[in-house]
Amino acid sequence: MMKTYVSTCSCAVVFILLLTPRSAFGATYASYLTLLSKTTTSLSISWTVASDNTTADYYIITVDDSSNARVQTVNITDLTLNNFMFTSLEQAKAYTFTLTTYDSDNAEIGSDTLRVSTVYDTWNTKAIIAMAIAGFIVLSLLGAKVIATCWNPDKSQEKWKKEVLVVKQREKEEKRRRKPAVSNDTTEEDLDDNSNLQI
Repeated sequence: MMKTYVSTCSCAVVFILLLTPRSAFGATYASYLTLLSKTTTSLSISWTVASDNTTADYYIITVDDSSNARVQTVNITDLTLNNFMFTSLEQAKAYTFTLTTYDSDNAEIGSDTLRVSTVYDTWNTKAIIAMAIAGFIVLSLLGAKVIATCWNPDKSQEKWKKEVLVVKQREKEEKRRRKPAVSNDTTEEDLDDNSNLQI
C-alpha cells in the first residue's frame, strides 16, 4: 500500500514538473523564441532570458536560410536583452533562428530554435521604382524635344511655307495669262480719240 502511494506521488510530481515553465525554476539558458514583427527585409524576435545567470555567460543567435546557409551571427553579452531585429534579409524567404546560451567556459548550456519567413512584396517595389524612373526619362526627353521645337522652328516648315507662296504666285500669273488680250486696232482708235481730245 505504501509503495503504491509513493509511486502515485512520484508520477504526480513528474507531471507537475513537465507542465511548469522552465523560467519558474530559474532556467539556465534563454528559450521560448517568438516572432515580434516582420517586413519584406527584416525579422524581429524575442525570447525569455536565462533567469539563472550564475551559469549563463552570453548568447549567440545564428540565422540560416532555407538551404541551411549561414546568413548572420550575433553575439549577445547582455543577458538582460530579450529581443533583436535582423535586417538585410530577402523577401518571402524562410529563416531559422537558433538562440544558444553559453557559460564562461564557452560550453553550450542549452538552445532554442524558431523558423519564420519574411513578407512577400505583392507590389514588387523594385519593379515599380524602375518603371517610374523609365517614365521620368521618357517624359524628360519628350519635354526637351518640345522645348527645342518651340525655340528652334523646324526648317521643313519654312520650306513648306515657301512652296505655298510659289504655288500662289504661279496661280496669279496663270490668271493674268487667261485674261483676253486687247487688239491693236482698238488701241489705235483709242489713241486717235485721245489725241483729238488733246487738240
